[in-house]
Amino acid sequence: MRFFSTALALAAIPAAVLGEVHTVTVGAGGQLAFNPSNITAAAGDQINFEFQAKNHSATQSTFASPCTKAMFNGSLGVNSGFMPIPANSTIANGSFPTWSITINNTTPLWFYCAQKTPVSHCQMGMVFSINATPQKSFDTFLVPAKASANSTAAPGGMNATSASGAAASGASGSASASQAASNASPSVSPNPNGASKVLSTRGAAGLLTIVAIGAMLL
Repeated sequence: MRFFSTALALAAIPAAVLGEVHTVTVGAGGQLAFNPSNITAAAGDQINFEFQAKNHSATQSTFASPCTKAMFNGSLGVNSGFMPIPANSTIANGSFPTWSITINNTTPLWFYCAQKTPVSHCQMGMVFSINATPQKSFDTFLVPAKASANSTAAPGGMNATSASGAAASGASGSASASQAASNASPSVSPNPNGASKVLSTRGAAGLLTIVAIGAMLL
């Protein structure tokens, strides 16, 4: 009961408090691309990845190693996991599976698609950035991605926590068919690493919503 009371209270937080919502399509039109390729986001903003085709991920990397999973103090960076969309599926707009994070500060964040079958999507240029700078631009990030050989993981600063609860936040999750709540608003559960988890909606028809609530709220 306490969980659902917390979830409902968080769901009631006004959008203005949580910040702006930025939608990033993943694989739209069958292309190996995030669109847009870079987002400028303020603290409190939410980045909503919408998976529209094939089988992609939004996996955190680093500027120095675009196609390698980021590591932070021994923990992997955030990762949506693969979001498969069946071929020839007819999913209505607004019903695609999504994965979201909330930005805690304007530290640049770097992502790639970890799919390697039949080719490395990252090496095909399927990368994405948040708050890229003139010194570390998206275009500069893209060049080594296309020339990169994938490896397992590289150290370099995890600036977000996992929406699946697998990273350093130690969050737990609960499934709900209709609810979605954020444990990532700066006023609720700030994360010093730059961003926090919000929720993950999985399944081709968006049938299951994973609601992640930080351990401090339980």
